[in-house]
Amino acid sequence: MDVYMNSSLFEGLPLALLESMAMKLPVVATKVGGIPDVVSDNRSGFLVRPLSADQLADRVLYLFTDETKRKEFGAAGRSIVEERFSMKRMIRQMENLYSHVLENSIN
Repeated sequence: MDVYMNSSLFEGLPLALLESMAMKLPVVATKVGGIPDVVSDNRSGFLVRPLSADQLADRVLYLFTDETKRKEFGAAGRSIVEERFSMKRMIRQMENLYSHVLENSIN
């Protein structure tokens, strides 16, 4: 696969999106739900308006013709996933939550 495309009208935070970014795939996705919280427009992929088939196709075709941009977006996406969604970070956040709950229940 060279490019991950998501054309959802409604979306939470798609796991397939995170998995694709972790595999260094550039993203072309609609600007809905949690997607814009993860995809950095024109850095790790392209975000387009929902129901914009022409814009989706245009961005995908652009990435097919520009290997440098595909690699650049892919590397940026991988960095985003590593920084914000790594197992280490998730465990640390869970530990912080438990600590907070315990501290507040003791007082």
